[in-house]
Amino acid sequence: MAADGLTEYGFRGNTLLAVYFAIGIMIPIRLGTVSLLKLMANLGPVNHLLSLILVYTAMGIPLGVFLLS
Repeated sequence: MAADGLTEYGFRGNTLLAVYFAIGIMIPIRLGTVSLLKLMANLGPVNHLLSLILVYTAMGIPLGVFLLS
């Protein structure tokens, strides 16, 4: 849905949002995963499937948006 919004609709900040997603691709996955896992450890749900789903979703969204747009 984000890729469709970026490609079909022109709005203020469209280019900035596309660059933000591109930077998300450039960050190594392990570097981002460490900080996300520290955040999950502080929030509490460390050994749950939900925390794993959230981490992998956060790491996969930039690549998915880039490929679909």
